[in-house]
Amino acid sequence: MKFYVGLDVVLEETSLCIVDGEGLTVREVKVMTEPGAIRSAVEGYADRLERVGVEASSLGIWLCRELQPAGLPIIVVEARHMRVSLSTMRNKNDRMTRAASCR
Repeated sequence: MKFYVGLDVVLEETSLCIVDGEGLTVREVKVMTEPGAIRSAVEGYADRLERVGVEASSLGIWLCRELQPAGLPIIVVEARHMRVSLSTMRNKNDRMTRAASCR
């Protein structure tokens, strides 16, 4: 089964949400905003990750650059462009995860 991850990044802490291919949340956790902490949080799913989405920001771009060499399929999402289609989602982290799962 494939999994999708959404990262809601702020300076000190990143909210991370993992959903399966059917859209069911399998894990929600907050970690320090550091590449190593994020890698550790998705470690059990790493070989089945289809996509990891992070919002476009200076921290998001930095994390993308740091996590891509580790083999994570990370993409930068411009959240403003997704607003209408994702407006019914329950929270920002859920929206980012769903954005990452869009094909």
